[in-house]
Amino acid sequence: MTNKPNQSMARILTLALGATTAMWVFSYIALLFSGKTGGEVLFVLAALCIPVASRHAKSRIEGAWIGFVSALINLLLIGSIVGGQAPGDMLSLGALWAGGLFVGSIALGVVGSLLHGQLKDCTCEMDWHVGFLAVASTLVFLMLITGG
Repeated sequence: MTNKPNQSMARILTLALGATTAMWVFSYIALLFSGKTGGEVLFVLAALCIPVASRHAKSRIEGAWIGFVSALINLLLIGSIVGGQAPGDMLSLGALWAGGLFVGSIALGVVGSLLHGQLKDCTCEMDWHVGFLAVASTLVFLMLITGG
């Protein structure tokens, strides 16, 4: 009998942070190389990050949690988008952005978890704690080189 630790929370945090990191990379590239077609392609790629990450979820609930945690991390960007306006406008616009972010991210997470194993066998034995360390280190590195 082996005692395997439950890695559900580590899997959720790793996949959510990984999806968010990829979304931020695509957004940064869109800022560097602006253009109508390029921006739209990068937006679609950023939107696909959550479903691709959620394919590794074990259930729809885990997929929803991946979307929720990703949206929670992305709230850091919402403040920069709505900041600098009149306080009343900032509050209503921020609430609208945040609501849309959470609904969209959770929906994409559930859609991704429904694709579990449909496109490719994505069952892998992995230490998700080490995966989280790798993703967090990559995010810190990217933030340092981009000046964020």
